[in-house]
Amino acid sequence: MTKVAIQGIRGSYSSVAAIEAFSDRLELVECTSCDGVFQAMASGLATHAVLPIRNSIVGKIDATNRLIAEYRPRSLGTLKVTVDHVLAAIPGTLFNELDSVRSHSEALKQCSKFLEEHPHLRAISGFDTASSIRSVIYDNIVGQAAICSKAAAEMYGAEVLRENIADTSGNMTTFAILKFVPKRRTAATL
Repeated sequence: MTKVAIQGIRGSYSSVAAIEAFSDRLELVECTSCDGVFQAMASGLATHAVLPIRNSIVGKIDATNRLIAEYRPRSLGTLKVTVDHVLAAIPGTLFNELDSVRSHSEALKQCSKFLEEHPHLRAISGFDTASSIRSVIYDNIVGQAAICSKAAAEMYGAEVLRENIADTSGNMTTFAILKFVPKRRTAATL
């Protein structure tokens, strides 16, 4: 069983990419940040990671690319995943009852036109898309929606209020498939 660290939880786009990359041979190690992913690999909690490095709307994901340059894991390739954002909330919620929307900062950027068209929706940054909808549902946050995938909305029992809300159709994220490479001890480090 391959232990794969992701930034996010089951239902996030990172988990979709990890499952596609490793099929059923994986154990997801859910992390709240990209830093946490690299810490999980360095501590031995995970041997691999799947992280977003580029999005077709917002371009390079700076935080991830900075950490890859710092930790220098071995790249096993990349994988493109279709990112089809929806707006979801507690079942029975009406769109005009919303006052805020929660999601990962990159997903909020990818839906900036939608948010500009609906200025009454205050954007709140969350850990990832899936944990954002999970929080809305589990904490029963009335008046708040989340930007996530349709699959995550269904997984956590949310109702989809709007579909296809990304700035452009055909939104894709490229994920790096990484393997942790322990630093070799040299005579100078002994």
